[in-house]
Amino acid sequence: MTQEFDFGKPVIRMSNPISGNDLKEVVNAIVADRKIEAIKLYRQYSGIGLKEAKDAVDELEKKLRTESPEKFPSDQIAEGRKQNTKSSVSTPGVQASRGCFGVIAVIAVGATILLSLVVVLWNSL
Repeated sequence: MTQEFDFGKPVIRMSNPISGNDLKEVVNAIVADRKIEAIKLYRQYSGIGLKEAKDAVDELEKKLRTESPEKFPSDQIAEGRKQNTKSSVSTPGVQASRGCFGVIAVIAVGATILLSLVVVLWNSL
């Protein structure tokens, strides 16, 4: 048995039908990034097992993410964090793309100069 729900554009076909209001509650939990709650609600409303409810919620989430990505603010926030991570870690006056190469180069040059001085002083004795 298949039931269809129309939330604007997409039509979602579900093998274990639940009422429209119950489905909206499950969708709201998915969009709010509360997947475990969505699975519990789906199980409660449909009377199916845990694996079947998880699979149904996963399928519903996948369809919602592809058809209505704007409903998932947590994705947009996470995307913003990824973009801001590089600039928030950088220290003023230090180029973020150089990493520790500059520090290693300075240490190597300093060690070379110091070793040269030691060799010159050793030979002068």
